[in-house]
Formats: sequence, C-alpha cells, structure tokens
Amino acid sequence: MNKLSTEFSYLLYKEVGIEKILEINRRNKDGDEEDFLICYSHDFCDSNMVMEEALRKTHGKDIDIHSNESIVKWNEAWEEAKKENFFIDRSIYLEYVNEYITEKRMAEKLNTDPIELDKAIIRGRILHENIVSEFHSNNS
Repeated sequence: MNKLSTEFSYLLYKEVGIEKILEINRRNKDGDEEDFLICYSHDFCDSNMVMEEALRKTHGKDIDIHSNESIVKWNEAWEEAKKENFFIDRSIYLEYVNEYITEKRMAEKLNTDPIELDKAIIRGRILHENIVSEFHSNNS
C-alpha cells in the first residue's frame, strides 16, 4: 500500500465525506471503459489540490510537484487509491459505512425530525473522522 495513496484517500474523505466517496466509487465503477483514466472525484472537489496536499505531506513541502518523479508518484498513488475504492472496502471502514447508511436510512424512513437527523449524521461523521485518523496513523 502506497503511503501517498492512503494520505490522498484520507484527505479526500475529509474534503468530501463518506457519501460522496461512495458516489465517486459508484461512478468510477460504472464509468465508460474508454474513460478508465477518469476519476469522478473531480465532480465533487478539486481533487488535484487534495493530491498536491497529500504529496507535500508525504514528501515534504518543498517538493517540486511538476518534476517527472512527482508526476509518476502522483499518478501511481491516484491509480492505487481509485483501484482500492479510496480504501473504503477495508474492514476498518465497513462497520462505519454500514452503521452510517443504516442510521440515515432509518431516520429518513421514520420521518425523523430534521434536527435529529442532522445529529445522527454528525455522530456518524465524528465516528468516521476517528476511524480515518486511526487508519491513517496505523498506515504511516
């Protein structure tokens, strides 16, 4: 597992949240085979800026992001992160994803008060941040 790809995935989670990661993964999977180089993360944020931040965090702030070496690292990390669904399929995320989606769907089905639904979503996001931080520190 490439440290840059996990850092990129972690920062992308922080930028867009779990639901958008799930949608990015769905779009990447269902995308046109001719467009296999496309990553739908760009539909939700400037993911090049996210990758640049990840590159600087893993290789130092002074790295020349336009050098051939940096471009190779950038592309390899992006390919791995996309291939690995931004690591959402790792067991560390499965419990969170299932709990979050189930909690949200149940709240919507029960016509829960919007404030209570927001509280449930916030609890899920806090749990998510803790899991991502733990995953990130264990893979540093």
